[in-house]
Amino acid sequence: MSNELYLHDDLSDATSQEGKILRNKSIGKVVAAMAGGDLKRFRDFFVDPIVGAAGGPLNSYYANHISAVLLRSVKDKDITAAMEC
Repeated sequence: MSNELYLHDDLSDATSQEGKILRNKSIGKVVAAMAGGDLKRFRDFFVDPIVGAAGGPLNSYYANHISAVLLRSVKDKDITAAMEC
């Protein structure tokens, strides 16, 4: 589910989480964005993926997985403090 949430992010500042993000929305809005409002699909694909579900969510995840580079986001004052050490 975290990968799908990441795909829906449109952040202007990752450190302060400013911009469009699903993580602070109601579950109804998250279901609408991620599964087109289909609660069963949301449950079977994202919340608790199961073997044998229509569309094969577990197989699909591993077959179509695209890795993402993880970076640590820091504010300017943190960078300045780190550089002074």
